[in-house]
Amino acid sequence: EIQHYHVYQRRCGSDDARREEETKEAVVPAGDGPEEDDPDMSPGPHLVYYHAQQLQPNCRYKFHVEARSDGGLSDPSPHVEVLTLPAPPPLASCVGVDDIQPNSLRISWSMADE
Repeated sequence: EIQHYHVYQRRCGSDDARREEETKEAVVPAGDGPEEDDPDMSPGPHLVYYHAQQLQPNCRYKFHVEARSDGGLSDPSPHVEVLTLPAPPPLASCVGVDDIQPNSLRISWSMADE
């Protein structure tokens, strides 16, 4: 019986010297998934979830999973590579209104350099 899972994440593009510090490991208990009697759960393999957080925007990450039981550690799963979404643009500041007319006006603002 599986006791827990090891989830490994590594930011892609890291050179060998930084690879170890860029690799993170999380331990996920075997029970972190939908309840056995969940009506939305289709029959078949049990799904387990891990929520990766504090990732950098617009970066590639690789993930793989290993399972731990009394018999030891499984072989690693196939790697999954994903690109996070880019960061949103900076917030507009110094919003102002001028040239106010009966049916129009002009709005101006400043944007920080990206």
